Amino acid sequence: MIFGLFRGDDEKKAVERLYVEIVAASRQPPLYTALHVPDSLEGRFEALTLHVALVQRQLKAIGAPAARVGQLLTECFFADLDSAMREIGIGDMGVPRKMKTLAGAYFGRLAAYDAMLAPGGDPEATLARNLLGVGTEPEAVASARPVAAYAAGVAAALSTRDLAGILALGAADFVVPTEPLADPSEARS
Repeated sequence: MIFGLFRGDDEKKAVERLYVEIVAASRQPPLYTALHVPDSLEGRFEALTLHVALVQRQLKAIGAPAARVGQLLTECFFADLDSAMREIGIGDMGVPRKMKTLAGAYFGRLAAYDAMLAPGGDPEATLARNLLGVGTEPEAVASARPVAAYAAGVAAALSTRDLAGILALGAADFVVPTEPLADPSEARS
C-alpha cells in the first residue's frame, strides 16, 4: 500500500525528464540550419510542439497505460510555456490570455500532425504551413520536404517503442541530419 503513494511522484519525474529531452531535441541547431525551421520565438514554439506531438502520437497509440503519461507531458509543456512567458516579461494579467491562444495552437497542431502522418496525410503541406510558416504554395510545400522526412523518421522510430521505451527517450533518439533528407523514404527507421 505505501509503495503506491510514491509511484505518481516517480512517474512525474520520469515525464519531466522526458520533457527535458524533447525540449533538447527541439533546440538542435540543424533543425534551424539544415531543415530551415525559423529561429524565432514562434519557430521554437512550433519545433517544440512538433516534437511533443510526435511523442504524444505514440503515447496515444500505446493506449490506456500511457494516458497518464500523455497528460503529465501536456502539463509539463504548459508549465514551461507559462514560465517562459513570465521570463520574457508578460505580466500576470496577460499570461492567461496568451496561454489560451497557445493552448488552441497546441491542440490544433496535435490534430494536424497526427493527420499528416496518417495514410493520405500531407506532411509537406502541414509542416510548410505550421512549422515553417511559409504557406501552401507549391514551392513553399516543396521546401518542407526535408523536415517532413525528419518527422516521418522520428515517428517511425517512436512507433517501435512501448511506454518504457518512450520514457527512456534521450536526445539521441531525435537526431536531425546536418544535410536535409530529400524525401521521407530516406528517413531513418
